[in-house]
Amino acid sequence: MSKIYESLYLGNYEVSQNPVFFEKNQIQNILIVASDLKISFKKKNYFQINVIDNEDELIIKHWPSCVQFIQESQGNTLVHCLAGMSRSASTVMAYAMFKENLTSEKSMKKISKLHIDSNPNTGFLKQLEFWDEILFAYRQQVAFGQKENFGLLQMITNKFLDNLQNQPKNL
Repeated sequence: MSKIYESLYLGNYEVSQNPVFFEKNQIQNILIVASDLKISFKKKNYFQINVIDNEDELIIKHWPSCVQFIQESQGNTLVHCLAGMSRSASTVMAYAMFKENLTSEKSMKKISKLHIDSNPNTGFLKQLEFWDEILFAYRQQVAFGQKENFGLLQMITNKFLDNLQNQPKNL
């Protein structure tokens, strides 16, 4: 388990089952980035996206809703998958890019330094590069200081993926 920001933790399934960790770190929100993991604690705010750890999985289509969940959560948040290496790590990298306006490369370096178990699969790494382009387009449409518009972020992501799928090379 690693503390990424003041209120954001990155971990694996084992830590998501640990009531001592939840109590000590006052975890109120849990983002599960996996399709086959169960909810452990009642009276917590859960959000789950159903993805498998496969290079062909389009995890990027879920990142706008994941970013929104993390951004709007009150209290501390744990993001986890089974091993805390690929799905959850790439999702936290995507969040760091959004939060700090980082490039995919800088986000990967930052999160990997804070969470040494980070090891997104090559498909997710490629999608982080695409996320760079999506966030650039998003920031061009959202005025400085304006409240985040997650509907717009999802729309730009969907349009990007539609355009990508219409090209000869698939993701």
